[in-house]
Amino acid sequence: MDLFDKLKVDGHCSDNFLDKALIQFCFLHIIQKELNEVASAWNHHRIRPAHNSRSPHGRPSIMYTVPQVYGTRDYLHSIDLNRVEACLENCVFKDFPCDEDVFSICVDLISEHNLDVTDDVFATTDLYIRLRQLISSDLELQ
Repeated sequence: MDLFDKLKVDGHCSDNFLDKALIQFCFLHIIQKELNEVASAWNHHRIRPAHNSRSPHGRPSIMYTVPQVYGTRDYLHSIDLNRVEACLENCVFKDFPCDEDVFSICVDLISEHNLDVTDDVFATTDLYIRLRQLISSDLELQ
């Protein structure tokens, strides 16, 4: 969040369509990776016992898997797989992290200018700024 605020303050992001698509293109894989790491750490951390608390303590992943060990029941509800299938048929799964046209332009520019896509936030910030400059200069020429 701070990084995106700094990009805005420094004049590298104006919340327009292109900037939002470029941020999605450049940063979405990093954000997803961090979210996955946080979820994994959270599910495996130890909840300490608290005084005068009726809440169970232990590791959330184990508490979920074997609730009877913690003196509770399994709160999962069975579902109708036909309804799940109907939902999946009506869902639209994106093949791109951003607008398809912006994605294509970015892939072409990365190839054309030998740019690197990494998991490093600072290198990705540089990539975002460079792609933004390249696309903006192309738009000005037209």
